[in-house]
Order: sequence, then C-alpha cells, then structure tokens
Amino acid sequence: MSVLCVDIGFGSTKYLYRNANGISQSNEFPSFAPIAGHADLSGGYLTRRNTVCVSVNENAYEVGPDVVTLIKNDTPRYLITDYCLSDRYLAILRGVLWYCCSDTVDLLVVGLPVSQLVTHQTRLKHRLQGLHVINTDFSCLVKNVLVLAQPIGGLLDYANESHSYSQLRHQTNLVIDPGYFTLDWLVTRGLQPNPRWCGSNMAGVHTIIHAIAGIISNQLKIPFSKHLLIERGLLEGYIKINGRRTPMDELLKSVKPVISEAVIDMINKIGDDNDIDNVVIVGGGAHLYYEAITTYFNPTKIRILQNPAFSNVRGFQIAGEGYMSKLDATA
Repeated sequence: MSVLCVDIGFGSTKYLYRNANGISQSNEFPSFAPIAGHADLSGGYLTRRNTVCVSVNENAYEVGPDVVTLIKNDTPRYLITDYCLSDRYLAILRGVLWYCCSDTVDLLVVGLPVSQLVTHQTRLKHRLQGLHVINTDFSCLVKNVLVLAQPIGGLLDYANESHSYSQLRHQTNLVIDPGYFTLDWLVTRGLQPNPRWCGSNMAGVHTIIHAIAGIISNQLKIPFSKHLLIERGLLEGYIKINGRRTPMDELLKSVKPVISEAVIDMINKIGDDNDIDNVVIVGGGAHLYYEAITTYFNPTKIRILQNPAFSNVRGFQIAGEGYMSKLDATA
C-alpha cells in the first residue's frame, strides 16, 4: 500500500511519500511552474538544475527544487481562488509524482483551504484520480484520492505528536494555518469539525510581503516589487538591498498591524478563547503570526508543532493510512 500526501501551497509544495514497503521520503520545493523551454547551459561542467519537465494539456512545465533559478525576483505568485483546478497546480502535482519514482500510487491525499473544500473537493478528486502521463518517459496511475481541509492534517499531527488522542476527543480545538495566500482556521469538538466556526481569509503571508515591499519602496523612494527577495529574507532573517543588510525583525515590527488585522478577522468569526482548550498553529507562516495570536489567546493553550510547514502532510499521512485500512476492511 503506497500513500502520497501532498500540500501544494501558493508559496511552496510539501510532500511525504510512503511506498508499499514502508520506505518514506519527503521534500519541499517552490510552487512555481514556468513554461519549459530554458536550455541546460551547464555543459557538463556546472551543476544541472534539479527540475523535471512535465506535460499538462499539451504544454510543458518545469517544476522542482531548483525552479526558482528560472524565476525573476519580481515574478508574481499565481494567486487565484481556483488555483487547485489550474494547469500549473496539476503540473506541480505531476512533478511530485515524478520525484517519487513510482508508477502506481494507491492513495493520494491532498488538502484545500477551508473555504474551498465544499466547492472544489469533488472536481479536484476527479481531476487527480487516474493515469497521469508525466512526460514521454514516465506515467503514474493514481488509484484513489482523498481531499481534506488543510488544517485537518495539522490537528491529526498535533494529536499524534502529543499522544493526546483520547484527551482531544473531549476538548474544543482551534487549528490555525497561516499559508501563503490564505489564513485558515478549523474549530473542532474532538476530531469533528464545526463548520459554523471554520473558515479562511485572504490575509496569508503574501499580505505581509506586500506590506514590507511598501515600506522598502518608501525607504528607497522608488517602487520595490522583488517579493522573492523578501520571501528569502523571511527565511534567512535579513534582506540585502543595495549592498545593505537589513534585519527582517526591523521590517516585521512595522507590519504588525497587518498581521493583527488578519488575526482579528478570524477572532470576529469564531469568538474569544473561553471555550477553546487547544490552539494549534501549523503552516509555513506559523512563526510570523504567533505573536499576534498570543495577544488574543491564552499562551498556555497555544502549540506550534515541530517543523510546522510539514505538519499538514504528516497529518495527511495519518488520515490516509486510516482511509486505506477502511478500504481494505471492506474489500
């Protein structure tokens, strides 16, 4: 039984694959899929970029860990609400299939923002299930597809990491997932979501990046749109502009109101923390939103999981294995 769990975000793609022999592999790469056509100029003397060309609807896209070398620093992200139904999303998924080097996947588990689950779940499942012709050299058959709300993975990962399944079943839990495009939240009683209090807004990490770009533009007195430099700065802790290194902490202090506004919007929709026992923060933007979240929730209730960017796919793995066990039991 092979299970592939993929979290294709607007910023980066994370995946965790466990083959039929129980051997696992995981990786992360930027969620860019430019049209292929860039020649390899290494000449055998330089390192070739780690990417693969995949086919979608007769177009060739290039995806993989080194795809960022093909992208300009001011290239905008593909921020559309129907992203999961786009050819670029499918190209990234097919790139993941290629990197897993398997011609058959028994179960593919993917996630969607909470606000898109009802509207896109069925269409996405049908789009991903079946035979994928990756390129002329490789094809992969996906037998089954499970589509979950992204924060569900975070909740399952928290329950597994904290060994608290029995305790969680009697508690009210809030999972907050700051992604690149959306800030998602999920309120559950035990492991049962309460749709009335679940949702998302479009105040993900991209709003922080745009705000920082505005500050830099004011400092330089010229427009600054190199968002990839800011993304890299958030990871490395500083940004270098015109030869000068600026700590990201200085810039982040100036955009605190932007982050607070995103969290307040969530609070207005779910209420205060009186009825919430656990607040679990997952996703690549967890550290950026943590301080604002502690302002509105009791810090003793808040948990950030280890390597939170991979929290959803780790939880997807748990859900996927449970799903396959039920299929085997009814076969």
